[in-house]
Amino acid sequence: MSLSECSLSRTDANSPPATASSRLDALARHIIGSSNKSISYQPGLVGNSSFRNFQVARDEISQENTLVSHSGGSVFLSLPPSLSNPSLKRQPVFAGGTVMDIQGIPAAGQKGPSRGTTIPGTVTLIPGGVARNIAECVARLNSGRWGTPLLISLVGKDLLGGSLLKHLQKINVDTRAVRQAEISTAAVAVVLDCDGEISAGIADLSALDDPKEASLQTEWTQRFSRDIAAAPIAVVDANLSTETIQRTVDLAA
Repeated sequence: MSLSECSLSRTDANSPPATASSRLDALARHIIGSSNKSISYQPGLVGNSSFRNFQVARDEISQENTLVSHSGGSVFLSLPPSLSNPSLKRQPVFAGGTVMDIQGIPAAGQKGPSRGTTIPGTVTLIPGGVARNIAECVARLNSGRWGTPLLISLVGKDLLGGSLLKHLQKINVDTRAVRQAEISTAAVAVVLDCDGEISAGIADLSALDDPKEASLQTEWTQRFSRDIAAAPIAVVDANLSTETIQRTVDLAA
């Protein structure tokens, strides 16, 4: 599933300078515009290419006119005009997946592995997931301008889930809305060839597809209704269930 470009609603040329909300909106536009890999849980979203896009967003923040709201084909953004006052310091909210990407990369000069063999290389764990990725980028770029990003998500009570939570807390993402359950944390394992292309991969996203967990996550999201309603911006990962997306959008309206 590809991620379409967002349509933007701009004010006219006489609009006042960009507010904090428009800066965050501009940031979201660049994040969404560069996140085709993340929507299918491909690894390495927070890599060199995406980081350059985030730098571009940061550099263009001061040049943006006021942006009221917009929506993309796979991510929905809500920015009530009444909450555009930068002095409010409310927490931006991000609801969606948290995934661990596991990459196997051949050492320099090595050909891709053949059936029944192993080759020298490196194995890297990379935190991923659409909502988690965007929350991390905002946490790293906001420099205290907005409140701490709040992530509403789901991980398992396992090694990968614990590692993801520690990483989020280290980079100053609010994890009180990350639910831990007796499930396997969503993970994607890929083997790259010598050109950096995916040779093979396995995606364990059963936790995100389980109807029972989806229902529980909708109820869990409701617990943070005040945070969502007060948020200067709310981002919803469309890989969530229809019910959870609708509930979040209703709360943010």
